[in-house]
Amino acid sequence: MDLFDTLPGLNLRVSEISPMLSSMWQASADDKRDVAATGRASQLNLVVHFGGQASAEEGLGIFNTAISFAQSYPCRIIVLCPVVSVKGADSIDAKLFSLCYVGADQRALCACEAVILGYLHQDAVHLEDLISLWLENDLPVYHWFHNVSAEALKRDVLPLLHGCRRVLFDSAVEDPALKTIRWPEPQSIADLTRSHLLPVRQSLGQFLAGYPPWQLIAGLKKVVVAYAPGHLAEAESLIDWQQKTLLHCGAKEEGVAAVVFGYEPLRVGADTSIEVRWVYADDKYLSWSFCEKRTSVHITANLGTGKVDLAQQLQLLSPEQALAEALFFAN
Repeated sequence: MDLFDTLPGLNLRVSEISPMLSSMWQASADDKRDVAATGRASQLNLVVHFGGQASAEEGLGIFNTAISFAQSYPCRIIVLCPVVSVKGADSIDAKLFSLCYVGADQRALCACEAVILGYLHQDAVHLEDLISLWLENDLPVYHWFHNVSAEALKRDVLPLLHGCRRVLFDSAVEDPALKTIRWPEPQSIADLTRSHLLPVRQSLGQFLAGYPPWQLIAGLKKVVVAYAPGHLAEAESLIDWQQKTLLHCGAKEEGVAAVVFGYEPLRVGADTSIEVRWVYADDKYLSWSFCEKRTSVHITANLGTGKVDLAQQLQLLSPEQALAEALFFAN
């Protein structure tokens, strides 16, 4: 079963989507609740764009994340799925998914809707026109692509990104060649891996904030992030963040330029997921480690004012929380 078939929804002709969207939240004559007014306060449009290599399992997981996100941030979701062949009379297969959530107090309503399109490779040129038919007017558009090759992105996706409020991808799963893409609006790009690491950055940043920048940089020779298998993207993101943060917090540029920043695999048998080590020319040191299994952080350091040994709890963001962070707050 391919991704399009796996995703839930009512199979429709493309021409039937717009009339259905217009009518499905209208309350019946004997229903005193105004569903259209209380549940359809959409805030945005979210386009979820899958590449040809996206599996049905991971695609369903991302779809469920988008639906969970919509419970907190009501939106219209448009899902794009490349397929090998179409089953209907049109060159594009279509589904409509809708669900009305009742809040914990049994009064608040939240309506969620998703238009799902299965399109052939040669019909990708028509996606921009089709999407424009179903976007909520006057609301910002956010585009989340997953497992799209750099070649397909340049050919099919870049034309769709003009005017998007935010364009989201996950460097942990995407083609490394994306780093060579010339984005139409680079300031709108956000990495889901970076957002997923927000609690990690907060933990490390709050500890370092207790020291003046000159004290942190004085004698610093090397900053290393060691990572467990499957966490390379997180290591790259943390290295980039530490280098930029040292500059932004007031450390002199020449001092930061003299520091070697890098990442390496964790030693065999380590029970941690990520380790950050700062190596100094003198007796100063910093060791920060995170164990995802135990949701715990261990910090040992001596940055010139005495030894420190701390243990903390740290919980990573849920997928829908990381999505919200990436879409609204990433910078």
